[in-house]
Amino acid sequence: MPDTEAAVVIWITEGTWQASVDAALRFVQPDAPITLLHVTSAELSDTAHGAYLGLFGRGRPDRDPGPHVAKLAAQSAADLLDAAAPRLGRPAGSSAAASPSGKWSPRWPTPPCSSWPGTATAPA
Repeated sequence: MPDTEAAVVIWITEGTWQASVDAALRFVQPDAPITLLHVTSAELSDTAHGAYLGLFGRGRPDRDPGPHVAKLAAQSAADLLDAAAPRLGRPAGSSAAASPSGKWSPRWPTPPCSSWPGTATAPA
């Protein structure tokens, strides 16, 4: 292996975060900086908002489920990041982002960074 140190991003999802963390730990150098990343699809809240729009004037703005679903998704992402951090057994940064598709786009800067759309980053 080369002597160069690379930063490591562990992309976590609801169903596979434990395996992702465990696999990364097998290959990451002990002193390499690690960031846990979770990306939420904006389609979740957009779909809920779309159903609300289908009420054609019968809905009240305070009953739009889109913002509530987005808040729940953000809390779920934060909970996953909080659960994954102790499994690492070492300091790590964390980042939660929302994207239109739930996927990273090559048009964005390399994640995670503060300029990545919809990103909230916690330092290591």
